[in-house]
Amino acid sequence: IMYLHLLAVAIAVLVFRFNLRESDEWSRAYSEEQALQRSGPRRRQPIRYRLRRSIHSPVAPVALALGLYYTLWNFGANTLGQFRPYLWIHLMDGTPRGASLLILVSLPLGLAGAAWFLTVVETDQRDRWILAGGLVSVAGWLLMTISPTRASFVCLVLCFVVGASMSGEVMYKVWVQEL
Repeated sequence: IMYLHLLAVAIAVLVFRFNLRESDEWSRAYSEEQALQRSGPRRRQPIRYRLRRSIHSPVAPVALALGLYYTLWNFGANTLGQFRPYLWIHLMDGTPRGASLLILVSLPLGLAGAAWFLTVVETDQRDRWILAGGLVSVAGWLLMTISPTRASFVCLVLCFVVGASMSGEVMYKVWVQEL
């Protein structure tokens, strides 16, 4: 049943994507590429030239910064995603019930934050909210670093869920698509 559901969703997405038009930027780049191909055969450049050109392209620093951002953000996301119950029970001397309650509280909060962020992701306000989300996430980690208590762990989880809904993987995916 699960795979049939995934297949149905994949087909629906494919149908919707066929009806999307390409961006003006992509259309211009495609037209230029087609014109170059029609102009005749070109000599293939040596690999070292192509590698040097790709490293020095304007996209390279942006791709590097994007990869660094995602790597650093993912340290926190993976730690809390994979080890939150372990940290709560074994390091904070909490209960399994408390660990489940943290997950139960954070899920709707994260979903609400992500749904709200969808309203500003395509506006001028997006960069401000990304910065705010990043600062909220970092504040949670700093609080936990300065004072590793149960209360600060709860604050960390809540801060990270709220911050991640504005500056986490959702933003990484938007940036990758724009890049």
